[in-house]
Amino acid sequence: MKLFSQGRKVILSVLFLFFSTLCGVIAQPHNIGQPDTRFLSQEGATEALNNFRRQRIVGDYAMRFILEKTDLKGKKTSLFGSMWGGWREGNVVRLEVPKQKEFNGLELLVYGGQDAKAWMITGDGSIEKLDEKKYATPIVDEFVFTPFHILMPFIYWNDATYTGGAKVKGRNVQKFELRPPKDYSADVSMIRIYLDDVYNALIKAEIFDKAGTMQTELTVSTIKKVQDQWIAKTIDLIDAKKKDKLRLIVKEAALNLDIENSIFEPEGLKKLYPKVPQNVFSDMD
Repeated sequence: MKLFSQGRKVILSVLFLFFSTLCGVIAQPHNIGQPDTRFLSQEGATEALNNFRRQRIVGDYAMRFILEKTDLKGKKTSLFGSMWGGWREGNVVRLEVPKQKEFNGLELLVYGGQDAKAWMITGDGSIEKLDEKKYATPIVDEFVFTPFHILMPFIYWNDATYTGGAKVKGRNVQKFELRPPKDYSADVSMIRIYLDDVYNALIKAEIFDKAGTMQTELTVSTIKKVQDQWIAKTIDLIDAKKKDKLRLIVKEAALNLDIENSIFEPEGLKKLYPKVPQNVFSDMD
């Protein structure tokens, strides 16, 4: 399936997963990891998970990115876009993918956290709030991405089990399994996350349906220090069944901004846009 066919909805789900990861789990490196995989105590595991949940970019920010899709045949298609975000009693992200090639454009807004919400501009120009009951339903036929990937509510689920240390691409990580509340109706049974020992940040996440089948895998491939903060530069999202890969690459970033609150209100979509001077952006290449 081409990236641009029904592209608005595909881009919506993928971008929110990326930006939830980008805005919620980035941190500067702290303690150097052990040369061998280590097993944390219960207290150490609780502290690691709580630190992960508290991490965020300091101040408001703006970023410019490229979204690149690669199918099994190696064919690549790409789109560019911009996003703005910060912390307002939880992560908030405002995003725009302008009209380009065969893609009609997209504007959206997300409130992360325990009471996650999201809005998007529909084809007729109206503002649509995403329906929580459809979080685990595929947004596009034959494509595994769902609204659940957008909001990442599992970060705050109380049912969390520490399962030990491991290695991912040669890095020491700590594994946790997060399960939804009993009354959670979406087709999600468990999320397995891998937290890096050095950066105390998300390196990998695996999402399983209620049948126990892994649906998608997210990997933070590269990070970079920008304006005295560490942020994700490249994130890969793989469809576990089709093996298609979506890669998000941050090209420019501006941190420590102060953006008006009205930019992050649903009514501001398609009306208000933040003005960030070019000279405050840092090149990520």
